[in-house]
Amino acid sequence: MSAAAEAAARRPLRLPLLPLQRVSLWLLVFSGGFVIVEPSPYEVIFAVAALLFALTGLRFSARLVPLVVLLVLFNLGGACALIPYLGEQPSVIFVAISAYMMVTSLFFAALMADDTVARLELIRSSYIASAWVVGIIAVLGYFDVAGLGHYFSLYDRASGTFKDPNVLGPFLVLPIVYMFQGVILFRTGFVAATLLASVPLAALFLSFSRGAWVHIVASIAVMMLLTLLTSNSQRERGRIVLLLAVALAGIAAMLALALSIEPIRALFEQRASLDQSYDLGVTGRFGNQLRAIPLLLDLPNGFGPIRFRVHFTEDPHNVYVNAFASYGWLGGLSYAALILCTWIVGWRTVLTRSPFQSHAIAIWATLSVVTVQGLQIDTDHWRHFYLLLGLMFPAATAILPLFIKIRDLGLLDTYWGVVLPQVAFGLAASILLFRNYFRQLPADLFDAALIDGCGYFAFFRHIVLPLSRPILATVAVITFVHSWNGYLLPLVVLNRESLYPWPLGIMAFQGEYSTDWHLVLAFITLTIVPVIVMFFAAQRHIVAGLTAGSLKG
Repeated sequence: MSAAAEAAARRPLRLPLLPLQRVSLWLLVFSGGFVIVEPSPYEVIFAVAALLFALTGLRFSARLVPLVVLLVLFNLGGACALIPYLGEQPSVIFVAISAYMMVTSLFFAALMADDTVARLELIRSSYIASAWVVGIIAVLGYFDVAGLGHYFSLYDRASGTFKDPNVLGPFLVLPIVYMFQGVILFRTGFVAATLLASVPLAALFLSFSRGAWVHIVASIAVMMLLTLLTSNSQRERGRIVLLLAVALAGIAAMLALALSIEPIRALFEQRASLDQSYDLGVTGRFGNQLRAIPLLLDLPNGFGPIRFRVHFTEDPHNVYVNAFASYGWLGGLSYAALILCTWIVGWRTVLTRSPFQSHAIAIWATLSVVTVQGLQIDTDHWRHFYLLLGLMFPAATAILPLFIKIRDLGLLDTYWGVVLPQVAFGLAASILLFRNYFRQLPADLFDAALIDGCGYFAFFRHIVLPLSRPILATVAVITFVHSWNGYLLPLVVLNRESLYPWPLGIMAFQGEYSTDWHLVLAFITLTIVPVIVMFFAAQRHIVAGLTAGSLKG
């Protein structure tokens, strides 16, 4: 065997981690719609995805501390409430699932610390694909095509690949919101978006979940309102109003068509009624919730995990009451604080200009309604709720703290608001490069300079600086390229177009309905000229500057 072959045989197998990570993330989100069996494919794929991303490291920002602390306290309350019922398997499983949901949320939060926009786009495409497949299965199940109704419907309602129609409907909300948002932002045409959203919308309607009906209407309304508030174009605002009118007319037409089918109309009338026997009365859902509150005030550990039904025959169907009943005072207060913190983070994020603002708007339009929906349904074990929670916090941590600090210093809409953070962010890497370079300078130079009567500053001026041209050129090029290509920071800090740097200037050639590509390409060409000039001027020093101090001996 040749030396090359032996070396190849000894070389460890290196799998392409980045593509595997992307595939695992796509499959993880996609599998979130298939939970008709437990454990579901979601759990298996989550273990694989977590392992793949752990191999390259997951970063937790200090700004995620509220999310981590409140979720840990929430689950700690559940663990304390479980102690008297360790012998009851349902209670143990309930607490274990809560802890697992916490881990998934923190996983998604850490995941968004890097490559945020690309990963959000991946999640968006995967979620829409999952909603379409789940929607088809739900519709086929409702109409009992090929006998599928036995598997994919429940109580004459479409349940699809979920055990409960009341979970199927809310799961489909975010992808539908994304589809409507795509029309507003010119990502997809109106006809294409309508056809794409028709199947998930039909499945959501046929779930006959009143909460899901309110959820989709409220989420689309919040999304359109936020897009309207954050839009800088009068024409775009007009388009939003027009699309809203068209969407309302379309939904009304689809509703009329569906209600023309007698079984659908009868069930719709039944489900749309606010006078449901299981809701009203002292022993109804709302009556049980009210009767439980005085009892819970005297029980620091609550009733115990999923033991509300022991006292009132049914579950509370209120996530906030259930937090105190199943997780005790510690869990209940922690959950309330988590939702309050989420609302603060959510509104700040969607109103902050950033490359992922459109994603933040769609996610928050859905998540905000879920938190309110928790008043009439138990959402604490919904996989997609913890997905949304994990995605919301990192979007805020990416730029919000810096924006607040710049605003407090009165530097918004000024060049200093851009320059000072860039200087601060660039110091660490520059100091590291300079330190490694200076360490490889011979110490004898300094000793010889001292003997000749040279002081510290003179030594630095006449000896160190002339020898440091390679590292000075390297740091200059790196700093210039980073500053010249800066996009996110100027976008957030600067409001007046007259202050925009060149990378933001390209936005002037992109309109609501068209893009002047010949001007865009010409502008890009002009933009890269200074970078090329800078590189050629310092190229002979760059390699020496980067490699200096990298080897010993």
